[in-house]
Amino acid sequence: MDAIARAMDAVFTDPNMAESATYTPAGGGEARTVRVILRRPDVVSDFNRGQFVSDTTEFDIRVSDAPDLKAGDTIDLGDETLTVVGEPRRDPRRLKWTAEARA
Repeated sequence: MDAIARAMDAVFTDPNMAESATYTPAGGGEARTVRVILRRPDVVSDFNRGQFVSDTTEFDIRVSDAPDLKAGDTIDLGDETLTVVGEPRRDPRRLKWTAEARA
């Protein structure tokens, strides 16, 4: 394992950065406990001469925890279930996914 992979693992195991969740693949695969980094940024979109602000939910998850992450998979965080929408994206080293989700 190289230094960047070890650093990524350190970030995901840090309780200040990531949290435990339950990952369930779409189609009824086996659920398992994973670590995710949750973000809820506002996104500004331009339309004609106006701008619209909308809230979004996205999360990062290690590829090793969810190698086949895809739309329809779910992440349970406490009492909230997030469903992956769209195509998840991997970082250049293929160590983590970034996925948009909807409650």
